[in-house]
Amino acid sequence: MTQGYIHQMKRLMDWEATRTAPPEGFPHLPDMPAGRYTSQEYYDLEQQYLWKKSWLFAAHIDEVPEPGCFMKWEQVGDPIIIVHGMDGEMRAFYNTCRHRGAPVVTEKNGKAPRLMCGYHNWTYKTDGTLVGVPEKQDFGPDFDFSCRSLIPVKCEMLGNLIFVNFD
Repeated sequence: MTQGYIHQMKRLMDWEATRTAPPEGFPHLPDMPAGRYTSQEYYDLEQQYLWKKSWLFAAHIDEVPEPGCFMKWEQVGDPIIIVHGMDGEMRAFYNTCRHRGAPVVTEKNGKAPRLMCGYHNWTYKTDGTLVGVPEKQDFGPDFDFSCRSLIPVKCEMLGNLIFVNFD
């Protein structure tokens, strides 16, 4: 950060701490009924129409700092895994094995060159592709690994911040 930027931020914080009314030209906002904060119906609508369709801050790079690091993220209901890929790319996937739907990751965070479901040991690369199926001969000759990768969730970085989007 430059000194000019730091000075500007301090000036804005001082202004914010001393103001006694909304800024000039700020639109009048109606009162919000208290029920909007406690209603299950509004909560469900927010989940469906707001949070699932917005870019959401999920983590800082320090939480998954190196290739192979991963973390669970469950803040909006659908459990996902945020993975720092072995190729350096940041990715997110639904935390659901494509075999029987068990969680691929059960610990809060960790580091591994591959992700392995503990239920039947299906193994995925950090880019989400399925690479290991024990006793794959039991699935027949037409078993196609390529259509059983982890399901991706949109994931982008802005500086050191990681954002996800379910839409």
